[in-house]
Amino acid sequence: MTPSLMDTNAMLAFSIQNHSKNSSVIRWLDSRPAGSAILCRVTQMSFLRLITNPRVVPGLNITPFQAWKVYREVEADERFLYVEEPRGLDRHFRELTANRPQISGSAWTDLYLYAFAVAAGFTLATFDKALAEAGPHAELIP
Repeated sequence: MTPSLMDTNAMLAFSIQNHSKNSSVIRWLDSRPAGSAILCRVTQMSFLRLITNPRVVPGLNITPFQAWKVYREVEADERFLYVEEPRGLDRHFRELTANRPQISGSAWTDLYLYAFAVAAGFTLATFDKALAEAGPHAELIP
């Protein structure tokens, strides 16, 4: 089974028990071998930024210290594996972005993660239907 780079929204859903997609991402993870859900620096940074934002996660009010604790728990789960940037990522990222007339703020991160998946030979696992339809290196978490 091809390893899948986790989109940040999927990581959030996994980490927040009352998230509407929590059970979906857990079922998806349980269907995969250990170490096949990939984390990277950008998903780590995005996760920490979003989980501490009360507008994104209303009612949790998570401190940076608590956010790191939650992240470390995710990283310690045997289903996850942290991976450094693969060779060729920069080339794939430029190819995906350089000739577009415009890119919105969050699309930069989405395209970076897609390029990461391409360069590493992974898929990008996401709840974002448009992103999942970006090409053969993306998959929609049901």
